[in-house]
Amino acid sequence: MMNFTNNPYLNGAGGMFPAQQRLMQMEAQYPQFAQPQAPQIVTPPTQPIINASFVTNLQEAQAQPVGINTTNVAIDNTNNKIYLKRMDNNGLSATKTYIPQEDTPCPVNEINSSEGTDTLKNDLSDLKDEVSGLKDMFHKSIVNLSVDIENIINNAVETQMKKLKGEKSAK
Repeated sequence: MMNFTNNPYLNGAGGMFPAQQRLMQMEAQYPQFAQPQAPQIVTPPTQPIINASFVTNLQEAQAQPVGINTTNVAIDNTNNKIYLKRMDNNGLSATKTYIPQEDTPCPVNEINSSEGTDTLKNDLSDLKDEVSGLKDMFHKSIVNLSVDIENIINNAVETQMKKLKGEKSAK
């Protein structure tokens, strides 16, 4: 028979191995690892429910029952109205009436087609003439600019050449 009291691995641990001792110490330090946690249940937010129906007057729309998270849309084709019924924060139902507005067509000024096209043609030819004049001015200014740059470069070269000749003769 073995004597466990002289075993160095079991001394002072009441018969536990060192790995078991470390596990117990860690469980004491971090209790969240010792016990399994209950899963958290997340409930998605509820979506509002929209009920639509056709009615013939406001009284029919108001008579429809409405839930807590429900909106009733009642369409009244005879009176050309839309009723919206829902419950407010106090638990009371309220009905709102909406009246759609019809689009009124804007009067179109009739333009004599021959007069309109002649005016457009004249404007277009004026624009073409103006653009061609601007192009000619641009080309002339580019040519003048290139001549000016060439003159500046020639003057700078001549000045530098004179300086170099003066330095050579001074030496």
